[in-house]
Amino acid sequence: MALISQDFNLAKNSTMRFSLSQKILGLFILGMSSGLPAVLIGSTLQAWFTYSGASLISIGFLSLIGLPYTYKFLWSFFLDRFDLNIYKISQHRAWILLAQFILIFLLFLLANFSPSTQPKLLAGLALVIAFISATQDIASSGYLVDIGKDQSGPSAASFITGYRISMIIAGALALILADHLGFKITYQIMSSLMFLFFILNLLFIPNPTHETLRPKNIKQAITEPFLNFFKKYPVKISILILLLLFFYKLGNAFLFTFNTVFLLRILHFSLTDLALANKIMGLSAALLGGVIAGLWMRKLSLFQALLIFGLIQALANLGYVLLAFIGGTHFDLMASVLFIEYFCSALGSTAFIALTMHLCDLKYSASQYALLNSLESVGTVYLGPIAGFLLVGLKISWPEFYLLSFLLCIPGLVLVLILKKYF
Repeated sequence: MALISQDFNLAKNSTMRFSLSQKILGLFILGMSSGLPAVLIGSTLQAWFTYSGASLISIGFLSLIGLPYTYKFLWSFFLDRFDLNIYKISQHRAWILLAQFILIFLLFLLANFSPSTQPKLLAGLALVIAFISATQDIASSGYLVDIGKDQSGPSAASFITGYRISMIIAGALALILADHLGFKITYQIMSSLMFLFFILNLLFIPNPTHETLRPKNIKQAITEPFLNFFKKYPVKISILILLLLFFYKLGNAFLFTFNTVFLLRILHFSLTDLALANKIMGLSAALLGGVIAGLWMRKLSLFQALLIFGLIQALANLGYVLLAFIGGTHFDLMASVLFIEYFCSALGSTAFIALTMHLCDLKYSASQYALLNSLESVGTVYLGPIAGFLLVGLKISWPEFYLLSFLLCIPGLVLVLILKKYF
């Protein structure tokens, strides 16, 4: 009997390990499929417009293409309420497949336009892609909570790792391909990659193992996610949690508002230097940080992860203060600062995603995740004008600017300490 019991336990443990591995693989694939279109209509599209000789005003307006990512919570309830009823495919996974299928077509279509002859059509199509990509993100976030809430650290790390690798593919690799093959063929190749993610979703991404109740009607789908969140905690605590979501990555977002301008115009690094350090070394560091964060979080409580990773993330900002004080074109120093910053930022991002997953209710996973995640996005989108005013209007120095990015991390750390017993 003892041997039979031991064999049963071994079989059970093996099954659990396989199930977790399948989840981690699935979330890694979803991370890659989420990162690809976001970069292709972001920095890579800006490079295409720049290469074609577009004006700075036109390039500046391209940042508005990213607005659907900020306001995706406005239609997130739709994905929680309605099931596409695709045979043996769970609700959020079905929405992911639909979004990916549309993105395959739209990215291929985008390749056939040119910013030099059809800039408005190209930008308009990119905006549509942003909307579909944001919808994929909503469904992916809901799926992330559905399947990974019980293992939030490894789940968040796996998703972030896939996302970072995809950023390297759609950023650095896409620019290298465009330099040799042109942007048209490059975007066609990227469309083919999205088709690959679609196939991998069908073959390898598992459905959640549990049934989840969904809102019964539109009214419930819209109002219940808000009411449900405020029912979990006292109103004062709920407000403090929302403030934490806003402040936790704020200093990091502030640092990156003028990152490129500082390195190119102030320190006079070349585009090649920036590509090597920022696109390849930086994103590789972020990839490494995501993996280590996932392993480390297995041994930490959510509170410990938020505090430790948040503090490390804040201290990394001081590297830019040093870079600004020393000045000059010191590639090794610049690359080291960027490597540390991206690595530490990945630690903080993993903890932030784990926190967001922790706060979501399975019944409203897509809606609540999109809403809570948007609090971070608000800071990212609207910090640019504020940072510009500080540099140009108030004429603060670059060391002061980056010291301020460090100070902006402190409110988030204080809120983590205040909310300790709730995590």
